[in-house]
Amino acid sequence: MIRKSRKDSAKSRNAIMFAAWEGVGKAGYLAAEFLIKAMDARPAAEIDSSEYIYPSGIIIENNVIKQMIFPESIFYSAEYQGKNFIIFPGKFQFPITKEMPASSNPAYQYACKILDAAESLGCREIFTAGGIFTMIHHSMDSGTAWGSNDPFKMTELNMTLSGEYGLKDILHPKTAFITGMNGILPYAASDRELTASVLLGEVPIYLQSLPSPYPKASKSILKSFAAATGITFDYQEIDAMIKDSDREIETLMSNFKSSLPPKERRSIFKGIELLKKKPDFKNLDKVFEDIMENRDVQDNEGLSEICENRSPLSDKSEELTQEDVKQAIVDIESFFRQENDK
Repeated sequence: MIRKSRKDSAKSRNAIMFAAWEGVGKAGYLAAEFLIKAMDARPAAEIDSSEYIYPSGIIIENNVIKQMIFPESIFYSAEYQGKNFIIFPGKFQFPITKEMPASSNPAYQYACKILDAAESLGCREIFTAGGIFTMIHHSMDSGTAWGSNDPFKMTELNMTLSGEYGLKDILHPKTAFITGMNGILPYAASDRELTASVLLGEVPIYLQSLPSPYPKASKSILKSFAAATGITFDYQEIDAMIKDSDREIETLMSNFKSSLPPKERRSIFKGIELLKKKPDFKNLDKVFEDIMENRDVQDNEGLSEICENRSPLSDKSEELTQEDVKQAIVDIESFFRQENDK
């Protein structure tokens, strides 16, 4: 069932929807929260998601279980700089799977329910957003990767976003795998000939277990979304979040550095610093793939195995090998994961 607010739904004719879920660096979800506040968006509709997603908890009264609680699925609408927008901050992310969703899959059915509501609000185009792990150093500004279910839209995005907003040296395979609803929603939109695009902000690969959001990736998404839709924002609030995030990361890195023997400390931090220069290792993309393939996204067993079986890092004074870089990334990721588990 779709419940709409009559007052706000009328504003959303010919609207552009921005949908995001928690995921890598919480990049997309943080961007959605920013948009709701920046656009002064108001609730416009809500869908009943209990058929498709897991409950988030239960209500108990007088020691008796009364009902289950499900994550909210609320659509917000706004008129901003002469254009109509819908923002959907998804609060439930389906488990990661490498299989394309079939029509009977709950994730696909949930996506269709979202699209039904979006179209009832006058949506004509969709953007989803999330984070993407790359070989970037945390001191650098994040770039954005993008994709679309419409070749013409992809050409438009290439022309609009390449350069200042785009990733020039993205080290992922040409055939990328977008997890969760950020990929499923555009796929479902294709079945009803609705244009949908994906914006992915860069997150350093060694920050996979960072306990807090990565706002640099969120800002890259917002800048790309603004450029693609012809609007502007004041980024002062998210810039303040970036400063706080930078301080937190530097503190964690300093703690990690102080926990290492001097010899290993030099090698590991040389490896991470090398990412600032975007090294021209022929197989650095293979290094990235090796790390991701050996990292179990549910329990990190694969990454733990790498950490346990790694060989000592090179202690060369000038040059490091790509194996050194990989091991440095793995060690830092392992440390962050342990900090997150405390």
